[in-house]
Amino acid sequence: MRKVLIIILLLFPMTLCFNAVSRGEEHEKKGEGASPQLTETFILNIAGGTGTKFLKCSICFDFSKPAIAERVKARLAVLRDAVIMLISAKSVDSITSPEGKLQMKEELIMRINQLFGDNAVSNVYFTDFIMQ
Repeated sequence: MRKVLIIILLLFPMTLCFNAVSRGEEHEKKGEGASPQLTETFILNIAGGTGTKFLKCSICFDFSKPAIAERVKARLAVLRDAVIMLISAKSVDSITSPEGKLQMKEELIMRINQLFGDNAVSNVYFTDFIMQ
């Protein structure tokens, strides 16, 4: 009886995990019509302030069309250069406030759309944002 109870206790969590995985796959299939995205991580020096400040951020770019996403991926160096140049010119004070982050997001969208045209990027998301 005790062995049966142990087996049940061991198998029950595994069943929950398999159900969660299968629900996740269904969710991904439903999201096939979603706009294409690309996430890149950057480690940058930030201008101004006393001492050297570093920013590590991951940015998710939400593209308007799959063809544009492929074009940007083929020219990833251009995208990364634009982001690095824009963010590294910012001061610590200008990017620590919520308003500063929103302004930076708008500037990133505008700059990338200038480079790739066709309103290439519809939105930008900071998925990590760590300053030291």
